[in-house]
Amino acid sequence: MSQDLRSYLDLIKQNHPEDFLIVSREVDPAYEITAITVKLEQEAKRRPILLFEKVKGSKFPVLTNLHAGRSRLALAMNAKPEEMQKAYLRAMEKPIPPKIVSKAPVKDVILTGKRLNLYDLPQIIHHEGDAGPYFTAAISFAKDPSDDTWNCAYNRLMIKGRDTTSIHLTSAKHLWEFYRLAEARGEALPVAFAIGVHPAIALGCLAIGSIDEDERGVMGALLGEPLQLVKCETSDLLVPAHAEMVIEAEILPRQRTAEGPFGEFTGYSLGERQREVVKVRAITHRKDAIFQDISVSHLDHLLLSTIPIEANLYRAVRSMVPSVKAVRVPAPFTCYVSIEQRVPGQGKNAILAVLGADLY
Repeated sequence: MSQDLRSYLDLIKQNHPEDFLIVSREVDPAYEITAITVKLEQEAKRRPILLFEKVKGSKFPVLTNLHAGRSRLALAMNAKPEEMQKAYLRAMEKPIPPKIVSKAPVKDVILTGKRLNLYDLPQIIHHEGDAGPYFTAAISFAKDPSDDTWNCAYNRLMIKGRDTTSIHLTSAKHLWEFYRLAEARGEALPVAFAIGVHPAIALGCLAIGSIDEDERGVMGALLGEPLQLVKCETSDLLVPAHAEMVIEAEILPRQRTAEGPFGEFTGYSLGERQREVVKVRAITHRKDAIFQDISVSHLDHLLLSTIPIEANLYRAVRSMVPSVKAVRVPAPFTCYVSIEQRVPGQGKNAILAVLGADLY
């Protein structure tokens, strides 16, 4: 399977042309991109992938709403929609280790020093009340500072300067743990953010497992072949070779900055908080890169998260109740579990397994 976003978009155009919509007129990155996405969803009952060719203030086109359809995510996994959970579970249970390559499309353009400027990227403001522009589709790649354990996750970045952002680290999650280890040593934590990737990579990065399980192997299993990685320019971190863009950076120790308010997945705005500080060291990208965005709290965001959550909860329930039939998470904070109860108490065990397996 091809590992780049563009090949996947070609598949969509061939198999589901009605699911791909190009907006050729210029749009304002402040509110308009999100507004068009939501208006299509609410008024036209359409959830197409949207490519905005002309974005005010930036040379990069913006792609959004990529994940807002189960059939689209199934296509990314080379599975039927009804077989997605089994396919995801197989990927978690039989990961394929990544492969390192020396050359990569994501290195077409390398920006460092004075050429580096985050304000050249689309300055997307998503919701009324947001404190400023955010990158919402950035997948972090980081390594435990004390051993060879890797982690990948989505972390939103609020733009604070030409080479500075804040980062939202979810407490007690794996990247947060890596950062705490580095900070205790007084060291910065190297991190790289991939923007614009094949949806199988996005799905794999959200795999929920123990800290020593490598999401990059899940990505490879979903792709059906080893994920190709290339070394960063400013650190030893490895990033997807076929990403549209990579931001190379480090999270600074013992520094915090104001972040938010920001409209969260609950549909409510989270107020200002003190967050960790990211210093950007380089940006690499394809020569005609597409910048990806995710509309937080809308289907593009919620559905992408659902597939890995369902698989994780299925694994958790199965360890307690082998006769589990299905798990479905249709909306935040909502979960249905179907079991064949063979002895009294298995229903209670299923409930407890679910409550203990997911933060939400």
